[in-house]
Amino acid sequence: MNGNDILLFILPLTFRKDSSAKHMSWITSIKNFDHFKDNADYIKAIYSTSLAYLRDFSPEMFLSESEYYDNFGYGKCYGLTNSSVQCELATADFNLKSAPYKKRLVWHFKEFCSKTSAHGIPMISRAQNKYYRTIWVLLFLGCLTMLYHNAESVLDKYHRNEKIVDIQLKFDTAPFPAITLCNLNPYKASLATDIDVIRRMLTAFDGALNKASQTISSNINQRKQRNAGTVAKAQKASTFEPGYSKCICDDSIDTKMSMKGQQNSSIPCICAPSGVFCVAYDGDSDIINIWEYLKDGEFAEDSTFVEAMGFDGMTDEVAIVTKAKENIIFAMAALPMKDRQRISTTKRELVHKCSFNGIACNIDHDFLTHVDPNFGSCFTFNHNRSMNLTSLRAGPMYGLRILLYVNESEYMPTTEATGIRLTIHDKEDYPFPDTFGYSAPTGYISSFGLRLKRMTRLPAPYGDCIPDGKTSDYIYENYDYSVEGCYRSCFQQLVLKDCQCGDPRFPLPSGHKHCKATDPSARRCLDKRTNELGELNGSFHCRCQQPCKQSIYSVTYSPAKWPSHSLNVQLGICNGTAAECNRHYKENGAMIEVFYEQLNYEMLTESEAYGFVNLLADFGGQLGLWCGISFLTCCEFIFLLCETAYMSAQYNYILWKKKKEKARELDKHNNLL
Repeated sequence: MNGNDILLFILPLTFRKDSSAKHMSWITSIKNFDHFKDNADYIKAIYSTSLAYLRDFSPEMFLSESEYYDNFGYGKCYGLTNSSVQCELATADFNLKSAPYKKRLVWHFKEFCSKTSAHGIPMISRAQNKYYRTIWVLLFLGCLTMLYHNAESVLDKYHRNEKIVDIQLKFDTAPFPAITLCNLNPYKASLATDIDVIRRMLTAFDGALNKASQTISSNINQRKQRNAGTVAKAQKASTFEPGYSKCICDDSIDTKMSMKGQQNSSIPCICAPSGVFCVAYDGDSDIINIWEYLKDGEFAEDSTFVEAMGFDGMTDEVAIVTKAKENIIFAMAALPMKDRQRISTTKRELVHKCSFNGIACNIDHDFLTHVDPNFGSCFTFNHNRSMNLTSLRAGPMYGLRILLYVNESEYMPTTEATGIRLTIHDKEDYPFPDTFGYSAPTGYISSFGLRLKRMTRLPAPYGDCIPDGKTSDYIYENYDYSVEGCYRSCFQQLVLKDCQCGDPRFPLPSGHKHCKATDPSARRCLDKRTNELGELNGSFHCRCQQPCKQSIYSVTYSPAKWPSHSLNVQLGICNGTAAECNRHYKENGAMIEVFYEQLNYEMLTESEAYGFVNLLADFGGQLGLWCGISFLTCCEFIFLLCETAYMSAQYNYILWKKKKEKARELDKHNNLL
């Protein structure tokens, strides 16, 4: 036993009951008591020994130990109501395990309040009176209010999921894109007209143009059937020629005025579908429309076929041509893929010369063939995904230079322009030449300067992009996801659901068929769905997000006449002189250049503007500023909750166990009775 312990037992015996409060009134706090207790050596020096100190006050009545702590212990000194708990602690009579449940809870909370590192709570626990305690409670509540307000702002900023875009300029060689080339004429006329449905469709197309020309007689140059009287007046003819004249007609089914031949050249020629007839007209008598009697019988198509073709009631020639192109797509969709490739332009027929980085291409190896519904066979350069082609330098000499031959003599009557359709895309993406392509005319060298931008977007919750691959209903197999492909896939699914057949302009999921070109009900259903999606709110039927990774090519186009008169080079299949080849290629050839304008590219990367680390930093700063709470302080609160939860569970378990034992004893007693 040390000196402090001796003093702790001696002090209560040295004061009288009637004067105890007076002599010990200065001990008003634990601090004063500790100071008094820690000076045992000083008291010993005054009273020499404990026995001498007792002899000086032996006649008096002394306080017992329990009486002393009742009057001057922790409870009375602080004016607390729970003096019994604290006095038991001070006299070492308090056993935490054997104490009642409520006393243990009080002890834990008081112990926590006095020892926690959170600012304000210990001051409330140690306040000397109720005024100080009230002030500290108000200060603590005010700080909690400010903490709640600022923490709410911090959390709101975090849940907004804001993002920033970082733009970097990469000075490095950019990968060369894939280049898809198509002839504007999808199929060869000489082979396509051998197909029955194509021949019937072209006949209906010609009849629709004839009817349209009859309604607008003023525009002579755009008419298929000519006013014979006007022709005769222009040629100043005066007699009727009952026989045949030798005329040259461009098309056996075309009802337009053709070139005059060698025989009877003064007589104008009018070509009818069934043959060539030349008549002269004096300008006075009625015109004999010979083609109305001698025209090909195929013009009299059945009403169901004409209705399916959609020409009924059309008077605008541009709309008629557009509808005819659609009909060709529908008709060709019924053919096997090999047959469609057979009647379309082949790789060697379209691509005559090619070079990349100044080195000749291997046309058979470097170009991949695939069939597009709008343009027939198309050919993609740089299709191999395992190889990464790059330009050695900027400029056209170190890009792709290619000579293409379109063969205008094989053009279909529905093809309105002569040239090439070019699409620039990533090799993993479907080209979509009808939507994203550029048209390059024949007789020109078309230069396409490229600049690359690579976009990296954030997925949810920061953005709304497709992270990898494609969606489950994406119809363009073996190609990466794109927004255009998503819309087409969605539209195809809607058409399949409503019309029980697919749109021939788009691929089909397995197990489905395209709508037939000769089925009027299917065509009407398809037109209805197309018009609905074309309305203002039609796009809401399909929700298509951007891909998370995307390459964007900015294209600059510039043309120049080609070939020049001084180009004395034998090109392609031309076996004539240089001048003859120049004239031939001005009508049938096109030169294409695709190159990078600069050997750098932009990187646009989205990143989170306010992440979880920022949230912890700001939230922790608010906790420290207003309440002085750190992570370890939070652990203190967690341990307090765990301790109280364990005590509560243990207490309730004991109660339940006692009730169960009591019920068992009661049952046992009832059984005995």
